[in-house]
Amino acid sequence: MLYRFLCMYMKIITLNIERNLHLENVKKFIESENPDILCLQEVMEPAFHNLCGTEKMYGSFTPFAILREWGETCDNEMMGVAILTREPHTLLGTHYYQGSKEHPKEFMKDMEVTMTTRRCSRAVLAVEYNGTVVATTHFTYSLQGVPDAA
Repeated sequence: MLYRFLCMYMKIITLNIERNLHLENVKKFIESENPDILCLQEVMEPAFHNLCGTEKMYGSFTPFAILREWGETCDNEMMGVAILTREPHTLLGTHYYQGSKEHPKEFMKDMEVTMTTRRCSRAVLAVEYNGTVVATTHFTYSLQGVPDAA
């Protein structure tokens, strides 16, 4: 029983928020669950900044695509992965294993699903939070489980 009081518990949640489709529901979920660490995939850059402010969290964002021809909600905005924490964290870095931050690839709304792995940059975002290293990335569909040549 004493061991339980000596351990530090952290609630970590990872969530693909599908751009801006369910942002109000995502906010309610975050408020109800109150995670120490929140890893997000498919987050739009403005939504990331909004969540940091409204949820009073510290955040790091890494883009992997710029959306084109998506209409009013997301057109010409960066989509990426993010890590938010309740207390300040240290950004350890971003590693792009396909594409780069300097040259984000365009992602068109009506693009075939099989083209998404070729049209998006891919990155791992890593932070240190209270002595723990946390990383997130976004995996995509690959035809019959076979990876594309980068």
